[in-house]
Amino acid sequence: MSQTLLLANALASETGILSKAYARVSEANSEYFNIFSILNMETNEVKTHSTFLAELLNPHGSHSMGETFLQLFLNKFEIKDFEAS
Repeated sequence: MSQTLLLANALASETGILSKAYARVSEANSEYFNIFSILNMETNEVKTHSTFLAELLNPHGSHSMGETFLQLFLNKFEIKDFEAS
């Protein structure tokens, strides 16, 4: 077997190992979870996503959590100059 073919086989093997490792990490981190796929709304994801986030961040939203989600968001991104109420 030529040196080039041996190198190509080794590279293919290493690529397969890396691919499987990334898949395991993604699965462990729930990166495959997509609420829009579950709800069969992938084609409307951008509009739905924005509407959903706006509702969660609205202190007067139907979630009845008041400023909780907005405050968590502001804290996470270290936004200090915003009056949540």
